[in-house]
Amino acid sequence: MAKPTVLVVDDDREVTQYLSDVFKADGWKVLTEKDGDWALKTFKSRRIDAVILDILIPVLNGFQVAEAIRADPRGKGLPIIIMSGIYRGAENRKEAIDRYGLLEYLNKPVEGERIRRLLREALSKRETEQQRSRTGQRKKISAPSRPAIAKPRRERRPVERVAQALSREPVSLRGSLAEVSFGRLLHELYKLQSSGALY
Repeated sequence: MAKPTVLVVDDDREVTQYLSDVFKADGWKVLTEKDGDWALKTFKSRRIDAVILDILIPVLNGFQVAEAIRADPRGKGLPIIIMSGIYRGAENRKEAIDRYGLLEYLNKPVEGERIRRLLREALSKRETEQQRSRTGQRKKISAPSRPAIAKPRRERRPVERVAQALSREPVSLRGSLAEVSFGRLLHELYKLQSSGALY
């Protein structure tokens, strides 16, 4: 199998650098973007074999990017992994996997080797299926472990509305918790890579 191209989309430079190092060490080509708009432009203009998305990225959030990729004919069976440092619940994970046909929904901090292994297995399986279809071999019918592709629905889920709102609203780091939610404050501090004590 030729070494594939993976698109990594995250506004955290440390995450994109770490994942780039992991994939490049295995000979993969890595493209990185820090916002959803540029991620879609790159997807449309380049040959992409897999996508890794953070949820809370500027312009378009990770859910919107995944939905747009699935709507494109080239993105129908593309392996997509979504990462989140905030939405960690099992319900969020299952809902996202079902809705966007994700390969996986992972919590941050990311495990590069695990992500690489998941993508390598998915691409190897995809290549085998393509070879079988070209040679006319019949594929054994088995129950899929998860849906290959989920049809996008128009209705926005609460987690998507929150993610979209959080990525647009400016937040002041001064004031009281009566003015801004604690979760939003933590999100902003995480984006700024802040450290120290919170008063």
